[in-house]
Amino acid sequence: MKLLVIAGNYPHAEHVSGTFSERCACVLNSLSQGVEVIVPRPYVPSFLTSVHPRWKSYKKIPCLQSRKGITIHRPACVHPPCFGSAFWHSTGAYWGCRRKAIQLHRRQPFHAIMSFDIYSAGGVAWRLGKTLGLPVCGWAFGSDVRVPKGYFARQIVKKTLTNLDLVFYQSYELLQKAGEILEVTPEEMMGDRHIVLPHGIPLPPLLDINKVRNQVRSSLGISDSDILILNVGRIVREKGPFELLEALLVARRGNSKIKGVIVGSQFGYDETSVVQKTIDDNPLLQNSVALVPACEPTDIWNYLCAADIFAFPSHNEGMPNALLEAMIMGVPAVAFGIPPVHEINREGDALLMVPKLDVDKFGQAILSLANDPEARKRIGQCGQEAVQGRFLMQENMKKALTYVEGLLPKTQVAVTANQFAIN
Repeated sequence: MKLLVIAGNYPHAEHVSGTFSERCACVLNSLSQGVEVIVPRPYVPSFLTSVHPRWKSYKKIPCLQSRKGITIHRPACVHPPCFGSAFWHSTGAYWGCRRKAIQLHRRQPFHAIMSFDIYSAGGVAWRLGKTLGLPVCGWAFGSDVRVPKGYFARQIVKKTLTNLDLVFYQSYELLQKAGEILEVTPEEMMGDRHIVLPHGIPLPPLLDINKVRNQVRSSLGISDSDILILNVGRIVREKGPFELLEALLVARRGNSKIKGVIVGSQFGYDETSVVQKTIDDNPLLQNSVALVPACEPTDIWNYLCAADIFAFPSHNEGMPNALLEAMIMGVPAVAFGIPPVHEINREGDALLMVPKLDVDKFGQAILSLANDPEARKRIGQCGQEAVQGRFLMQENMKKALTYVEGLLPKTQVAVTANQFAIN
């Protein structure tokens, strides 16, 4: 089976966003007859590139690229800033990608289409499915189905959910959110078309953990006796960086050896400047918390080798992949008890959960682990076992392909390339 993947974000030299889309595509590529990726690329006139760093970076995005054995096509799509965002993400992006998709299908036909993200890619995917006569599945990642009532984007998502042949959800909570949009109960949705299936995470590479740990801690100025609290993720409010800083203040009042490192800064794309100012303005944080630029996915494992505790203060997640990566490395974790974290911690011993947005309890949980090496070891082992049992990408992608293959005899339309006319 050859797949056409539509992604809202995919990594390139200027931006690492879309890491998990790339990881999923790579695994699917290894399990199928091949994958090609289409990512709508915002078109920005040259005279506007000096207005904003993000717009300038758009001009540097390659139209055609090969990464890790996969070809990525990025057709230019008009997307006026602050104007009709929902339309340009769906219908507008479809017309920008349609010609390229038809060309690729003419050259070597696809068997199915898969979208990563329901909102920004799903609308393109199901329309291409109708154009090419192919079955289409989509993966709900998180915020793509958390659209408030009254927003036009909610109608876009509803239409996408209705037109997809198969929908995967990272968590049961996301299935519930989709049910609210479709105005049906989760029980009515469960079946062959709506499937709860986290895309999972890859197995970590084989590393000399002690050697890597010493190298990374040395580069960060962290001593052997310090307790390194690591956080990895985008620097945006919903990921909890400000709550983490408050929690670290609570923890450091009980143990001055606690140090914090936040990995994921992307200046111009996030709230790095505000978070850095918060650190600089507080004497207790200035020399104890470091904000580190976003890095390649392979480098995240190195930071995890160096960590003593993983702090995950996010309060809006589809499925917290950064948390899963920490757990599979045996790093004990503290997290807010949001629904997907409850799904991960269903046995109750895989991590420490605290009430959502309770920064005092979050800080106390960090402090308790910092002061108890045996608890860190025990929770780290339990977390590792929980992830290995249910959240490995290789296994979950195999399951996804089995579901997609079940669509082919029912919905795939046998078409020849010369049936398509490029308008």
